[in-house]
Amino acid sequence: MKIYGNCLVLVADGERARLFEERRRAGPLAEVSSQLGDLSPSGPMSSRHSGRVFDRFGHGSHTTGGPGPREKRERAFIKRLAERIDAIAASGDFDELVVMAPPHALGQLRQAFKAGTARRLTAAEPHNRLDCLPEEIAAVLRDLRLRSDATD
Repeated sequence: MKIYGNCLVLVADGERARLFEERRRAGPLAEVSSQLGDLSPSGPMSSRHSGRVFDRFGHGSHTTGGPGPREKRERAFIKRLAERIDAIAASGDFDELVVMAPPHALGQLRQAFKAGTARRLTAAEPHNRLDCLPEEIAAVLRDLRLRSDATD
C-alpha cells in the first residue's frame, strides 16, 4: 500500500467538475479546482430541446433523432475536462487518479482519457458527488480503497 504520493480526485457530471488533491493517503482533501481552468464552451449556448421536423403537408411532427443539444454539450464538456486532466497528468503532478461521476459521464471520461492518464486511474465510483463536502468525498474515497484492497 502506497502511503505518500499525490492523488487527484475528480468529481464531475456532464456540466460541472471539482478537483481535489490528497497529498498523503487517508489525509485531508484540498480542493484545487482552479487547476481545471475555464471549462466553459467557446461557442454559443443552445437550447436543451432536440430539434423537431414538421411535415410540409399534414399534421406530422418528428424528432430529428441523434443526440440533442444537451447531450452534445455534455460530450464537449467531458472532452474538455479529459483534455485538462490529461495535461495535468503529462506534467507529472499526480500519481493516482480517482473519478466520481454518474455512470454516463464516468464511461465517457474513461474513453476520453489518454493512455497515460488511464493508467493512473486507480478507482472510480459511479455516483454524482458534486454537491458533497470534502469530508464526505474523503469518506467515499476511503471506502473505495477498502473495497479495492479487499479484492487484491
